[in-house]
Amino acid sequence: MIDNACIGDVKWQSFTVKYTGDVVADPAPWMHDEYDIWFRDPNEVVWNMLANPEFANNMDLQLFHEYNMTDSTWWWQDFMSGDWAWCQADIITEDQDCLGSTFIPIILGSDKTTVWVATSQNDYYPLYLSIRNIHNSICQAHHNGVVLITFLAMPKTTREYASKDEFHRFWCQLFHSSLSHILKMLKPGMVKPEVMPFGDGHYRCII
Repeated sequence: MIDNACIGDVKWQSFTVKYTGDVVADPAPWMHDEYDIWFRDPNEVVWNMLANPEFANNMDLQLFHEYNMTDSTWWWQDFMSGDWAWCQADIITEDQDCLGSTFIPIILGSDKTTVWVATSQNDYYPLYLSIRNIHNSICQAHHNGVVLITFLAMPKTTREYASKDEFHRFWCQLFHSSLSHILKMLKPGMVKPEVMPFGDGHYRCII
């Protein structure tokens, strides 16, 4: 059961969402349904990943450029060597309070895999989180470098209502409002550095 599962010491939590818009005289069934969203606190997940000693020697804590010594060709391999990370660092350093902090890029991803819970006839989209300081080789080999954090509810309805604009809007609103509720837990650490333990035994300010 999802609510009893505990991976990496971060417990699953849930909240319920339902349609709150105008209801017509003969409403579609989905307007009365409730949708359970299951998630784990992404801030705690990031904390666990940073503190994992398995990543201590496979993590970039600073930006870098890597070149071929023979022809000076710029090599891209891990995330922290890319242009985007450097651009974000320039933006972060505009805030004096963030100077000296370790930049922790967070990447979210999903796929077309759906999880079907037979007991309640619910379908879910899984959502995954990774911190991109971890080397690509570790993420590709898993090693908890990519972590499942959310089961996003997929509203269903009958064929009669599936093509209606109201249902399509609700589908999008359900997706975005669910993400907003879950990811707001990361927001404090996006504007003010937080101190977190790392797998090498040191504590660092991160942003």
